[in-house]
Amino acid sequence: MEPSNPDLHIAKGSILSKKRKHQEALQHFHKAQNLLENPIDAYPFIAFEYQCLGRFQDAINYLENFLNNEPDDDIAIFNIAYCFERLDAYNDAIDFFKQLIEKSPYCEITWYQLGLFYNKIKDYKQAIIALDYAILIDETLQQVTTKRLAVYHNYEEIKKQLTHTYLLLHSKMLLATHTLK
Repeated sequence: MEPSNPDLHIAKGSILSKKRKHQEALQHFHKAQNLLENPIDAYPFIAFEYQCLGRFQDAINYLENFLNNEPDDDIAIFNIAYCFERLDAYNDAIDFFKQLIEKSPYCEITWYQLGLFYNKIKDYKQAIIALDYAILIDETLQQVTTKRLAVYHNYEEIKKQLTHTYLLLHSKMLLATHTLK
């Protein structure tokens, strides 16, 4: 193997990754990173290995840097969302996806992920808005439409519960007021 050829290190790293030898794969991807003209090209490979090793914050760091240069890369978007979810870092994910949208406002996958994370923190109104933008950009995305309906259902259920609670409290207040007279 020619030590100065980054493509060979990426190939070797990929083979090792498939064999679940993630630490060794990581070494080859780091070597490729050092040899590549554009080192950022190795970041998704490195991030994936960190993800496999359970080092989700390290994976996020590489994916954030990669997505700052390639904001429409669907696979990187899904991978960073997975890492944020594994860390229960929902608000961090929301902040990141909002920044990513500023760079690339027409990426439906970013809007979709933003909607999912708003849903996780039970901000259903913002979730619906984000999912609506994803649908507006690409109405053929069946998963977005399905998720939007589920979020809308959650939102409507909470509104019903709040209305019921309000009516219950209001009737108790009327009864208490009537009893005091």
